[in-house]
Amino acid sequence: MTNMYEVRAGIALLTLDNPPVNALSHALRRSLAERLARCLADPSVRGIMLLGTGGRAFSAGADISEFDSPASQADPSLSSLIQRIKNSSLPVLAAIDGHALGGGLELALGCHWRVASGKSRLGLPEIHLGLIPGAGGTQRLPRLIGVKPAYEMMLSGRPVDAERALALGLVDGVLEGDFREQAIHWFLALLDSGRGVRPSREQPVAEDALPPLSDRTSTHAAQALRRCVEASIHQPFDVALQLERETFATLEQSAQSAALRHGFFAERRASHLLGLEAGTRPLPLRQIAVVGAGTMGSGIAMCFANAGFAVSLLDVNPDSLARGLSTIRQTYEDQVRKGRLSVEAAEGRVRQIEPHSGFEAIADADLVIEAVFEELAVKQTVFETLDRVMKPSALLASNTSTLDIDSIAGFTQRPGQVLGLHFFSPAPVMRLLEIVRGRATRDDVLVTVLDLAKTLGKVGVVARSGDGFIGNRMWHQYLRQASLLVEEGASPMQVDRALQDWGFAMGPLRVADLAGLDVGYSIRQRQYRDYPHQRWSGWLDRISEAGRLGLKGGQGIYAYPEGSRQPAEDPVIQALIDEFRREHGVVARSFSDEEIVSRCLDALSVEGIRLLEEGIAQRGSDVDAVFLNGYGFPRAQGGPLFQADQAGLPALISRLKLRAAESEVPFWTPPRLLCNLAQRGDSLSAYEGEGR
Repeated sequence: MTNMYEVRAGIALLTLDNPPVNALSHALRRSLAERLARCLADPSVRGIMLLGTGGRAFSAGADISEFDSPASQADPSLSSLIQRIKNSSLPVLAAIDGHALGGGLELALGCHWRVASGKSRLGLPEIHLGLIPGAGGTQRLPRLIGVKPAYEMMLSGRPVDAERALALGLVDGVLEGDFREQAIHWFLALLDSGRGVRPSREQPVAEDALPPLSDRTSTHAAQALRRCVEASIHQPFDVALQLERETFATLEQSAQSAALRHGFFAERRASHLLGLEAGTRPLPLRQIAVVGAGTMGSGIAMCFANAGFAVSLLDVNPDSLARGLSTIRQTYEDQVRKGRLSVEAAEGRVRQIEPHSGFEAIADADLVIEAVFEELAVKQTVFETLDRVMKPSALLASNTSTLDIDSIAGFTQRPGQVLGLHFFSPAPVMRLLEIVRGRATRDDVLVTVLDLAKTLGKVGVVARSGDGFIGNRMWHQYLRQASLLVEEGASPMQVDRALQDWGFAMGPLRVADLAGLDVGYSIRQRQYRDYPHQRWSGWLDRISEAGRLGLKGGQGIYAYPEGSRQPAEDPVIQALIDEFRREHGVVARSFSDEEIVSRCLDALSVEGIRLLEEGIAQRGSDVDAVFLNGYGFPRAQGGPLFQADQAGLPALISRLKLRAAESEVPFWTPPRLLCNLAQRGDSLSAYEGEGR
């Protein structure tokens, strides 16, 4: 890392150079402070300009790895650095080319002037980490753009583009062309006009009504943010700034922020392959093909079109291909109606998806993703054909959610180029992409698709091949416990409500209805054969055997009257459950919501630990990243293994031993890895395997 210093025509250029995103580490802050002092002592300097390197980022904010460490407040802290800039006798310009986020934007707010390039995005996303801006953002932003827009910008955490920033008054100019040169010319013109120092703190705050907090936004951090923004109206700047600092410090120590920060880091660690040989480089991916134009195939094609790829969508059934293309057009038209896309952008994306009915038309693709029916025999036919038709360098991927990738790779002569790319439905919306590594899958193939995940805006998590990989294997145990709880006396609605009240986006039985009961039924029939020691409750199968498909059929575990998507308890299902209990001699008992949540979470934890023991998952945080991004696990709880850490591993072991003794079910036997980690005082969510 360097922090470059250059003087051009009386303008001192201080370049933030801390790749890849110019995080404001202590070393960078100290270097900036030293060069700021040098500028103020240099009589040839008329003004000071801060800029980032390479056009990717001005600064993406604080170095989050320094949180909870002395380095975060080591002199100069970000707040004291901004104070020095504010007190500068020379005008300071923030020249923003790329991202200015979090502390990076707070640094820019502390400058006297701001300009941005057209590609820049500016925001204060701390709310997503259970925090608020902690270096003056809650006080300076309202003074620049108004209380209400500032509050809404910080509450959403969403960045704004350069044109919106200009309209709000967040920046003073948007520059095109050679940004560095244009910024220098803009600054010289400003200085020549006689304008100079202009501290944002001295600008008045116009009182404005703030929108009420909703259930969705009424978190600890949201409530704290509101108090600090209100203080910007009613309190002197320094008093309100002190409130902001104290509030930030309190939130930083909160369990909710710790969980959110864990999730943030888990997503970033997931993109790093353990045991990777140095020098492994990604392969070029230019042409993409998708086989199967059903719901998943069409959605996957849209993911690539949305990211700017040209996509070939193949289906040998002309009717299926036509339906898939119609679904794609309808989806983009809906986005236009909702104001999320322009007509031109929607039409462009439709044109990027080219339909085909013959395999030869996709022979030159660099990557082909199979998204056909979830039966191994069907996939065998597809992969044997792809292996014969595709160019030798092509990568072959399956969107299977449970099937063995090694078996699929065995249908080809190129097993090193075969892997799983498990998209989650709806594919254009869900952030999780499980990347499934077969025994022969090459490292450069994995690096290629990890890079691809970032390009698609997905969180890519590598798993080794095994039934259900990470996510669905854990999900099946979670749903299995939910079904057994109902057999033993709880109602489906109570199970779902308890888990939703705890924080899940949706209860497991309602999710089963949403996914389609026929899909789950098919998977369970295979699991009964392959894993006979694992008992499911048969009442769930009886619902499927009665022809109830779930939401798509208007009735499943719940009723959905008159096409509603909201579930209602159905007396027919309760009678079916009661009959099942009588047949099996089950005496129903009552459950507290706490018992339901504890048992379902323990099932997730124990299966996640076994995935680590078996090497299916690389690291504990990968397990958490999967459930946070693919299964509606509450972000404020950090993930199943993080939650187990927070509750205490010895306590988890005690609960598992008790469950094992009461039920005589091997599933609840505490895994050896759990016992070893507890004995050493180590963490589940921080555990890393060997990676090879």
